[in-house]
Amino acid sequence: MRKQKGMDLRQALDQAMWHLQSGRPTEAEGLFRRILEFDPNQPVALHLLGVLLHQQGRSGEGMKLISQALHFQPDYVAAHNNLGNVYRELGRLEEALDSYRKAVAVKPDHVQCHGNIGLILQAMGKPEESIASFRKALELAPQAVEYHCNLAAVLKTQGLLEEAIGSYRRALAIEPRLAVAHNSLGIVLQKAGRLEEAEASYREALAHQPDLVEAHRNLGNALELLGRFEESEASYRQALALDPDFADAAGSLGSVLLAQGRLEEGLQHEERGFGMVSFDTERGVSFNKASS
Repeated sequence: MRKQKGMDLRQALDQAMWHLQSGRPTEAEGLFRRILEFDPNQPVALHLLGVLLHQQGRSGEGMKLISQALHFQPDYVAAHNNLGNVYRELGRLEEALDSYRKAVAVKPDHVQCHGNIGLILQAMGKPEESIASFRKALELAPQAVEYHCNLAAVLKTQGLLEEAIGSYRRALAIEPRLAVAHNSLGIVLQKAGRLEEAEASYREALAHQPDLVEAHRNLGNALELLGRFEESEASYRQALALDPDFADAAGSLGSVLLAQGRLEEGLQHEERGFGMVSFDTERGVSFNKASS
């Protein structure tokens, strides 16, 4: 890197990024550090090495390096965004929000940053602002399926069910095979009292992803509410075949067995479901309600 500083530096950065993208973090780290020995203020190397260290669980070092990159290049949008990502993963939401907002101050049409702001505001319990951020992201990128789904999720929490249904349908118009979106659409339709449509959405989810356990459980719930107990039982049993520790499905199976007059078997499954409650923290437990 001594004879042709500019060219060699660009080549070294390209090679380091190639190592990073090719799944060779050790080689990438070594090359980034060599670049920084040659030019300690090189913002791209500081930024990407910081991201790499964070991915390796060395978040403190990573944040320091990304912050240094921003000291030398304050308008470095990707560094602001990635610093926000680090803060968000560490649960430091205010600092994450500040970083994302700095990014969009430099580049107002940065779609990912608007989406990230929406996620942070949602996590901070600011749904109206979150909705506005997701709408801005979609204004910039109307085909971004994830933001249609994120917007729908916030709209659902606000009780804006028809708007949420519309957002999920727009996502599915773009990506018709997205099973989780079909499942989520079913949940909103069920919440709106449109059980037959909810059933159709759950079945569509399972057509695309037969092992989507929550969709089996949700289908069982819709069928139970429709009074189709035998079909409901079959769906709950399928959910439990896929995940024997799914407490909500076990409790719901007990409920539908009791509805069929099978008291002993029903009580056994209800007790089994309640016995699993303390372990079922990933999904949460809410018997007789559709789960996402």
